[in-house]
Order: sequence, then C-alpha cells, then structure tokens
Amino acid sequence: MNTARHFTRTVVLLASAYCLFSLSASAQKVSNDAYNEALLSKSPFVYDKLVSPFPPDWFFPVDAGIVRFGLNPYQGLLSRQPNIPALDTNKGVSMLNVLLGSKREQLLYLDHVQHMGRNVIGWINYNSIVSPGFLLNSFSRYQRIESGFVFGDSIDKFMSHFEFRYQNLSADENGGVEDSVESVGLSFSDYEQLPTRLNDDSRRVRTLSLKSKTDFALFSNIDSSLVSGLDLSVNIGLERFGTSYRGSSDSLYYPDEFISKDATFDTSSFLHLYAAPDLSYSWKRQQSSFMLGLSSRVNQLEIRNDTIREEVQYLSHELVCSLSKAQWEFDFKSVVVNSNWLNNGDKSARATFVWRNDSGLVSRLEFVAYGAELMPEYTKLNYRSNHFVWNNTFLPEGLIQGSVALSMLSNSLTLAVHHQSIRNWIYTDETARPAQLGNSASNFAADALVKLERQHWRFRLELRHNQVDDARLRLPEWSARLRVSRAGVLFKGALKAECGVSAYGTSAYKALGYMPATGLFFLQDDQAAGGEPVLDLFFHAGMGRATLTLLVQRVNDGWWGGENRLAAYYPVPPRTLKFGLRWLLYN
Repeated sequence: MNTARHFTRTVVLLASAYCLFSLSASAQKVSNDAYNEALLSKSPFVYDKLVSPFPPDWFFPVDAGIVRFGLNPYQGLLSRQPNIPALDTNKGVSMLNVLLGSKREQLLYLDHVQHMGRNVIGWINYNSIVSPGFLLNSFSRYQRIESGFVFGDSIDKFMSHFEFRYQNLSADENGGVEDSVESVGLSFSDYEQLPTRLNDDSRRVRTLSLKSKTDFALFSNIDSSLVSGLDLSVNIGLERFGTSYRGSSDSLYYPDEFISKDATFDTSSFLHLYAAPDLSYSWKRQQSSFMLGLSSRVNQLEIRNDTIREEVQYLSHELVCSLSKAQWEFDFKSVVVNSNWLNNGDKSARATFVWRNDSGLVSRLEFVAYGAELMPEYTKLNYRSNHFVWNNTFLPEGLIQGSVALSMLSNSLTLAVHHQSIRNWIYTDETARPAQLGNSASNFAADALVKLERQHWRFRLELRHNQVDDARLRLPEWSARLRVSRAGVLFKGALKAECGVSAYGTSAYKALGYMPATGLFFLQDDQAAGGEPVLDLFFHAGMGRATLTLLVQRVNDGWWGGENRLAAYYPVPPRTLKFGLRWLLYN
C-alpha cells in the first residue's frame, strides 16, 4: 500500500510540474521585432542575432490585464522559458548546454531538476551569455537564475508551486556603423573593431519574478466511468522590471533629440503585485473531458519613469473553458478589466479548435481566433528622459487575429493562412517617436512547411508570404528557410552523426531602424535589409548522452558583395566557427 501511495504521489507531482511548465511556455510573449531573439536549439545549435528569416509578428496577442510597459527590445530573450529535462524514474537530471564562438563569445545553459523529498520536486536554471554583436550591440552580458519547486500530497488533495526568476542584462549600445563603413569580408575580430556611431553608451535591464500557486481539492468524485472535481487555487505573484540608459557621446549622436545630460537618468521601471483565487470544475469520462474555470485577480501596479510616478489598482476577471473528445479539443479564454485607470474596459478573448487524425490524408486541422481592445504600452503614452519627452493621448488598440492550419501526410506537409489587423495601431515614426494610425492596418500571411525523411536524408523547407495593406508595416514579402542533412552511424554504432547545410533569408525590404536611447524600432527609408540568403554548415555527433556540434555560420559572407543588414546601420556579422556541447546527466 505504501509503495502504491508513493507511486501515486510521484505521478501526480510529475504531471503537475509538466503542466506548469507547459502553461508557462504557452504564455510566452512574442517579441515585436526581428532582431532580438536568441535560441539554442537541439540540432544543431543556432545562436545569432537573426535566428529565423521569419520576423516575429508585429501583432502581439496578449491577454487583457497584462502590464504593457514597453521599452524592452530584449523581450524575446527575457521571456525565454526554462528547458526542464524529464525526471522519469531518476532522482535528478541535469542538462548542460555550452556554445563557444569567437574569443569573446560564450554561452552557458545549465538546467537541473531533482527529487528533493518524498513529495517535493525542485529545479534550478542558470544562463550566462557573453557575446560581441549580441542583439545589435557591440558587447553584451546576460545572466539569469531561476529556481522553483512543486510540493504536493495526492492523498490529502493538496498541491503547491513556487517559482523565482532574476535576470540581469547589460549591453553596450554602439548605434551601428556609418553607411560608408564596409564590413563585407572582414574577420570576426576586425568586425568587432569597426568604428561605431556611439562609443560609451550602455543599457541595463533587470527583472525579478516571484510566483506562488496553491491548489486545494474542495470536492472529488471517482468511480469506474467518471472522474470529477471542484478545485480552488490561490495565485500570488510579484513582477519587477527596470531599465536604464546612459552615455557620454549622446549630444553627438542625438543632435535633434538630446536635451541635457543632467536633466534625468533615463530610468524606467514598474512593480506589479497580484493575488487571484481561481475556482474550477472538471470532469473526465473515457476519452471525453471538460473544464470550466473562473478567476478574479487583484492587481497593484507602481510605475516610475524618471520623475513620473503612478500607483494604480485594478481588477481582471478571467473565464477559461476547455472541452475535448477523442480526436478533437476546444479551448476558450476571456479576460475583462475593471479599473479607474487607463486600462479600464480592456478585454480580450481567444479560442482554439484542434482536430487530429492518426491515419488518413489529413493529420491535423487547427483554427485560432483572437480579439482584444487594450490600452497602449504605457511608455508610448508618457515618457521622460534626457533624449525624449512626450505625453500622448492615444486611443486603445483593437487587435483581431484569425488563422487556419492544415497538416497532411503524417504532418509532412503543413499549410497555414493568417490574417492580423490592428485598429488605432501605435507605431514609431521616422523621428523615433510614437504615433497612432487613424485607421486599421493588416497583414495577410500564408505559410508552408515541408518535412521529409528518406533513409539517411532529412529535408525541411519553410516558406512565408506576407501581404500588407500599409507601407508602415515593415515585413518582407517573402521569407524562406531550407535545411538539408544526412544522418548516419559511425564506429560500429558508437557515434550517431549528422551533417548538413541550412540556408535562410528574406526578400529585400526597408527594415526598421533601431533607437538605442529608447530601445524602439522606428521607420526609416535609408537602408534595406535582407535580399541575400545566409548559408550555414553544421556537423553534430551524439555519443551516449552528449552531443557535440560544429557550426560554420554565414559561409557565403561576401560572395555576392554588398552589405547584408539586420537593421539600418547594423551589418550582419561575418563568417565564424562555433563549437557546441549538449550533455544530459542522470543521478
């Protein structure tokens, strides 16, 4: 009996931890530009300023009640979710990821999960990145530490989660290079020494997050055909974000925007506290399940922008519902905000329908619909620094998104169409200041994904076509990524290896410019980005639990002449060799 009870506790803990991580990953925010993501993929390592030829959507489907602060060009990195390895039957599992590039480029990810007791599972993650040319900067350092635990007793119908995260990023803001500076064909060391438009400016970003969730089973019924229950959850959390920007050459780089070095310190931050009781009812019968949840969250928000300070309170009410049966599932979520502040009346709703089929021509069909009316990002309304000062009165933004995706032939072929529209869209104009579009702007996108495997060969092709109705939407008309590789076994099965080539690129388009003082991407027509493919060669080998990777990035640097830019005045780094190690350790 004790063995059975211990096994039940372990299964419940593992399932709860998995669900928690899955929900966190699904809530990950999407960044609003194409230049600020970092990714360490499984095979091979990919770590660069331009991760994908597909720019993250200009459209950001977030729930009402979420703090929309702005001033965060590093959002793609700061919102990265931890990669928690599966425990299975082990007491502890560690995942080590290391990447070394040029002499100043280092990346370390260490993820560990551990049975800490009979009813406790804990995890810790440590990330450290040191890189030249990282996120459009000349030199950057990024560190993150995250830990948490899951505690529960299935017999007493109690479960508790706790999560802590701290991140610190410091970056030199170099302002890019002048148009007359040539970077084609340079070595990486020479590229790092290019004269830039800013010399001593820097930005620092720090975030802190504390989350606690406790689940209580108020009622449960278990019989041979039906499992149902009524649960109460208590969520408490703290989020803190702060950023600062300083420099000594500002007056030369910002002749029109620079106000006074002594005027302010260019600091902005917010502190968000919240508490929310959740009540949910669920039942499951064979292949059918249903869940309905209600929640009301009390929010306390304190905003600081130099001498500006605001304290507000608001309520956000949430309704979630899910229904599944055999091959299909449906999810719905809506949020409404009540407040005496700018976000009063904010609302959002999203619905997803998925149908799966293990056999037949069609493998998967997915419909997604989203709509929201949200207050603008706070710092696009009110902002004060020693470079820019504005006080805008903008209308709420109305966001609508719809998409259909169809997968066929065992997911070997996926076709998708997306339509996104924003009413009263707030963008950053040619003067690097926020402006509001009086009508709607929209984008229609069509995607295709082909995945094939035949014997030792692997083939993957991604295509996207964007069609915008407003010239201020700076998206490339065409984007593509191709990956071809051959896998095999060497040394009598002791070594599993794969080598191949990856090519990606976009059609030429007038990409956004970058304003270091605010971290905003603005409209510019001086320089184009894209237009040339980027070619990478890779080789990676698996030896037991370790995977070694060699990656030559931008092999074709300088082949066709001309500059290939990530953004205006920011050329793509030259050809470079990188080494990676991925190691899974069990205890």
